[in-house]
Amino acid sequence: MGLWEFMAIAVIAQAISGIIRSKHKSGKGVIEAGEIDELHRRIDDQAESIADAHAQIASYNSQVEELHERLEFTERLLSQVRDRPELSAGPDA
Repeated sequence: MGLWEFMAIAVIAQAISGIIRSKHKSGKGVIEAGEIDELHRRIDDQAESIADAHAQIASYNSQVEELHERLEFTERLLSQVRDRPELSAGPDA
């Protein structure tokens, strides 16, 4: 199970447990249709938030990959300069 699936399940479980707690405190044992609609709305909102976060993380991931490629390129250039034999000043120096 991936991180996103775990987060989605946790959000759904939290919403359901909140409704159950409120029913227990109020003395009602039955969830009404309006409350189910509210639960669906909350779940949809959370799913949308999770999708947005997932898209943002994917964007960050591609940026990190690009930075990694640039860093490797820079390291290769630096190692070429370091490995190149130094030029001598010549006989007139």
